Parts: sequence; C-alpha cells; structure tokens
Amino acid sequence: MFENLKNAVIAEAEKRLAEALGYIENGFFESWRPEEKIKSDNGIRRYSTDLRWKQYTDGEINREKAVALAAARATKATEKRIAESLEKIESVAAAGDLEEVTVSVEWAKSRIWGYNPTATVCTFPAGRRSVGHASGCGYDKESAAIANALNDQKTVLKVLYGMADSAIEAGKSYRDFIGYGSGYGAIPYFEGGVGSNCFWAIFDRAGYSARNTGSGKTFDCWHITKK
Repeated sequence: MFENLKNAVIAEAEKRLAEALGYIENGFFESWRPEEKIKSDNGIRRYSTDLRWKQYTDGEINREKAVALAAARATKATEKRIAESLEKIESVAAAGDLEEVTVSVEWAKSRIWGYNPTATVCTFPAGRRSVGHASGCGYDKESAAIANALNDQKTVLKVLYGMADSAIEAGKSYRDFIGYGSGYGAIPYFEGGVGSNCFWAIFDRAGYSARNTGSGKTFDCWHITKK
C-alpha cells in the first residue's frame, strides 16, 4: 500500500542527499546565486562531527578524507531517515479504516499568552484519543492544536496518505489534490496555523463531512463522518 508515496519519499531523500554531497564538496549549493558560489569548507563543517572537524583543521586528515567522512555521515543519516519514513508509512497503512472523528477544543486563559487551546481528537472505530496543545501568539492557535492531535492519529493519517498516493499517481501537487494545509515534503501532514476550515475541506475531498456540533465562549466541537 502507498507505493507511490514510498517512492516519493525515497526520491525526495535522494535529491536532498545529492544536494548535501555537493555542499560538502564545494561549500555552496547549486541553487545559490552565482555571486554566492564561493568555494569553502562550510559543507564539511556542517556534516562533520566535532572530532572529525578538529582532525581536519589540525591537519591530521586532508580535505579529500574530510569530504569522504562527511559524505559518509550524510549518507548514513539519509538512509536512516528513509528507513524511519518507510516504517511510519507501513505503520499507518496497517491502521484500520476511519469511519468517524470527533474534534473538541477547549480554551484556557494563560497569564502570559491569553487564551490557549487544547484539542482532543477521538477516532472511530479505533476508539483512540489524542490531545494537542498550542500557546503563544501571532498565529492561528486553534488549528495548531487540532493539527497536533490529528497528526497523532494513524487512521486519520491513512486517509491523508491515500490522498497523497493518488495525487502522485495523477501527477498533481498535494496543494491542488488534497488542499491547503496538507504540509510540505513527500509525506503529508496537517499543518498548524492555517485555520481549522482547511482541515474540514481536506476531509471533504477525502469523502467525509464535517459539521460543527457545538460552540461557546471557551469551546468548539466538530463531528466528521463518512459521506
């Protein structure tokens, strides 16, 4: 399941690795402006351990060796990220199918940040509960809290991954196929700070209906069901 998504994850990681290897070798990225492309050891420094960097700057290893060691470290890290991403996709694929979701948000007053939301998401038939929080100011805290809770639900992510897999097959971007708020990168997710209506629109495209079941001064509730 989700073979298109898996391939996209691998392709994205390999592309970033190629960019990193170029940065290690040259000290700049090919996407930089011509005047910024100045040969340096910045890439070696970024991808080296403190010990290796000290060995290089102390003259214990030459640049060729330092580049090789940094490249090997970057490659190993990429392989680890790919394995973790594929494992996550497999775990989500094994989750049950989603029938219903309830979302509730309660606001509590903070002395520093005003009212902060706590979102609770329950999925059915899995019967799993997850909680998301948000604080601070200057962004949409409600959607941030809801996103945190939704992203902790494998049955919800299974719906999102299925849409992503279909988007890749259709040759369309996630933004166009899934909708605004579906994340950046190969693996989709619910973005925080985009406004809660974006989530209900995504569910709508996935074949679910979302309706507000209650609102008050310090709470809001939604019920999402399969159409």
